[in-house]
Amino acid sequence: SYGGGSTRPLLRTGTSNGAITFGGGGSPPRIDYVAIIGIHFWAHTHDGTVNNFHAMHFLMPGEGLLIEDCKVEQYGSGIVFTPPEDDPLNAVELRRNVVVDSFTTLDFHAQGMFASSIEGLLLEENVFDYNGWNADIPGASANIFRHNIYLSGNNSNDVQVVGNIITRGASHGIQARTGGWVFDNLFARNSISVLISDGVEQGFSALVEENVILDGKNISGTELRGWGINANNADSTIVHRNIVANNVDGDFPRPMDFGANAGDPVLDLEFTDNIFYNWGGSVRFDGAADGFHSVHLARNHIQSDRAQAVLDHAQLPTTFTSADNRLWSEANPLEFIRMNGAMVDLATWQAQVADVGSTREMITYPDPSRSIARYNAEVLGGSASFEAFTDQVRLQSKDFWRAEYTAKQVNDWIRAGFGRELSHIFVDGFESGSVSAWSSTSP
Repeated sequence: SYGGGSTRPLLRTGTSNGAITFGGGGSPPRIDYVAIIGIHFWAHTHDGTVNNFHAMHFLMPGEGLLIEDCKVEQYGSGIVFTPPEDDPLNAVELRRNVVVDSFTTLDFHAQGMFASSIEGLLLEENVFDYNGWNADIPGASANIFRHNIYLSGNNSNDVQVVGNIITRGASHGIQARTGGWVFDNLFARNSISVLISDGVEQGFSALVEENVILDGKNISGTELRGWGINANNADSTIVHRNIVANNVDGDFPRPMDFGANAGDPVLDLEFTDNIFYNWGGSVRFDGAADGFHSVHLARNHIQSDRAQAVLDHAQLPTTFTSADNRLWSEANPLEFIRMNGAMVDLATWQAQVADVGSTREMITYPDPSRSIARYNAEVLGGSASFEAFTDQVRLQSKDFWRAEYTAKQVNDWIRAGFGRELSHIFVDGFESGSVSAWSSTSP
């Protein structure tokens, strides 16, 4: 530590690893109870042409790892966990770190963070911005394999992703391939903000709750996206009280996409109380009818400003129920929902799914056009610019912590524009709204 002040100790690591654990050379078989707090890792000579180096890389098993208040800047991939699959790393916490600007020009999957073989992972109030690509460097382009956060399919299910700001990923904001709890995060300008599962492992649960997702973007000129939440082959999943709003830059929009097949079905899905507003595209159930089992839609607002179907069933599931949804688009009322490849009106769809109480209804919200740029101007008194906000977010630190630049305060302001407040509830054992302050180990 430098002592007082808000400047972190700076490690200029060039194109070498900043901190790494690996076996050999007399190393013990595992490394337990380590805290890395308040360090700035900067790959200051990185130009995209060097492969496989990271701010932090953990290859060994262990227990009790805390990474807090670190800044990770300009690596190939920022923070990487790859312990042995049969001897994982246990109880890992990343709290209030800033991880930005990971990129490469090589055939390499650049990420802000990559994690595999972890049991018990917490990501709390971190900033992940502009990872996986750099539009100003030739060859450092976005593709489908580069993300802000990639949590692989061999992590345990007890993942908690709470209160993070996750913006401008090359492709995904987060891939949470074994589910977990994704709660009250702010996503903006990702090509796909949230992915839960991908048929990697059945039997997990996921709760995606109270997140705010704004705008989308394409991955590239040929890989068009703009997706909010993507749930593939998910088991025992709740998608609850999220806001997905105001897509501008994604040219192939889907506010919510469920993918399934008979071998890897979507099971026991509760899709409730979400608001999808002016995103474009349809809430899509993409797969055969026998790929969806026990799916329930209730009290959702799906409100589109475009002449498109609000719901799209590739094949209508037989165990699908619906109640009290408020549905609107500019589409012809006779072409309001796509069902088994045909456009139908609301009444035809309701008869097929035994819907109770859903209506074709435009809802008037108090101020639904709220954005990060407007928050920066109207609440913080800065310029009306997304970039002006993220410039300040990148300055967050233990000694310069400003609550007004956290996901919770931005999300509360966005929610108020839709007449919503954060709901502190218990769902299937998950406790909502439990974000803590600085850890007890902090100096």
